[in-house]
Amino acid sequence: PLTAMTGEITLSGNVLPDVEPRATAHVAEMIEIGSSLKFCLVAMGDVDLYPRFGPTSEWDTAAGHAVVRAAGGRVHTFDGVDLRYHKPKFLNGTFLVDNGAT
Repeated sequence: PLTAMTGEITLSGNVLPDVEPRATAHVAEMIEIGSSLKFCLVAMGDVDLYPRFGPTSEWDTAAGHAVVRAAGGRVHTFDGVDLRYHKPKFLNGTFLVDNGAT
C-alpha cells in the first residue's frame, strides 16, 4: 500500500481528488512533467514509483514501458499483473511503473 512506501514517487497531473491526499502523504517532492518523462525517471532510478490513476492509450505507454523494462523495471496493474497490450479500444486502466526494487 502507498502508506507503507518510502522513496520517490511521481504522479500524473490528473490524480483523482479522493486519491491525492493518500498518494501524496508520503511524497517529499512533487515534480510536474509529461507522462513519457515519468517513465524515464523511473528507468534512470531517479524516481522509485509512478502510479497512474487515470486512463491512457496503449500508444501513450508502449515506448516508456519498453524503456522501463530494459532498465529492469516493471509496468503493471495495482494487482501486480504486467500491463498488457492489444486490449479492446487500446485503453489502459490504472497501473504502476516501478524500478524493480520496490
